[in-house]
Amino acid sequence: MGNFWDNATKEFGKKTGKAIGNKLYGKHADDIRKRVAVSVNNNSSTIDYDAIERAKQTTLECEYHLNLLNTILNIDFKAKDVEGIIKNLTFLTSSIDLWLKQSDKKKSMQAARSQFNTGLAMLRAVNAQHPMLPYFISKEQEWQAFASKQKKQNIILYSTLTGLFVAFIVFLIIMANL
Repeated sequence: MGNFWDNATKEFGKKTGKAIGNKLYGKHADDIRKRVAVSVNNNSSTIDYDAIERAKQTTLECEYHLNLLNTILNIDFKAKDVEGIIKNLTFLTSSIDLWLKQSDKKKSMQAARSQFNTGLAMLRAVNAQHPMLPYFISKEQEWQAFASKQKKQNIILYSTLTGLFVAFIVFLIIMANL
C-alpha cells in the first residue's frame, strides 16, 4: 500500500509542477525538442521540408526577439536629451502595451518596464513639467492595475481549484468509508 501512495504523490508532484511551470512560463514551459523528421523506406529517404522550414521560422523569431530585447536593454537615457528620453519612453510604452497580454513575453516585458521606470525617473528629474509626463504616469498606473487584476483572477482561480480538489478528496474519503 505504501508503494501506491508513493507513486500517487510522485505523479501528483509531477503534474502540479508542470501546471505551475505552464502558468509561470506559458505554453512553452515543457522541454520539447524539435527534430527534423527523416523517414527511411527501403533505402530511400525523404526529408520533411516543412519541418525544416518551421525550425528556420522558429529560429528567426527567437533571433528577432533576442535582438529586440538587446535593443531594450541597451537604451541609454541622457539627462540633456529630453526628446531622446521621450522617444525611448514612447518606444517602451508601445512594446509593453503589446507584450502585456502575451504570456510568453514576460521577460521582455519586465526588461522593458525596468527601462521605462528608469526613463520616467530621468524625465521627472530633468523636466517635471513636461507635457508627456502625465501620459507616461497614466500608462504606468494602467499597467499596475492590469497586473493587480491578473493577480486577483489567479487568486480566484487557485482558490476555486483548491476548493474543488478538497471537495474531491472528501468525496473519495466518504466513498471509501461506505
